[in-house]
Amino acid sequence: MDPRLAKWIRWLKVVHDEIQQLVMAKDTFWEVQEMIKANKKIQKPSSFYQYLGNTYVSHSVIGMRRQLKVDSQSISLARLLTEMAETPEVVLTCPGSLVQS
Repeated sequence: MDPRLAKWIRWLKVVHDEIQQLVMAKDTFWEVQEMIKANKKIQKPSSFYQYLGNTYVSHSVIGMRRQLKVDSQSISLARLLTEMAETPEVVLTCPGSLVQS
């Protein structure tokens, strides 16, 4: 196997796991919002609610920013796609590819 393809497969696992964590955080945040919406007793201004919202937004923005970084120290979706676009022959000639030379 081409070493670049092996690296990309490892990176894909890292990217998948990080994006999955962002999706889980989103789901958790909105589930809590639904709990608050369903319970009139806790529908009042709260520094905790503000903290929860700010934390969710910060976590999401940091996670998305991490996936957009393309510097040489980063494993990210943007860097993975950039490398794949620069050397598509690695994917196109790998065993099991739909397009082979």
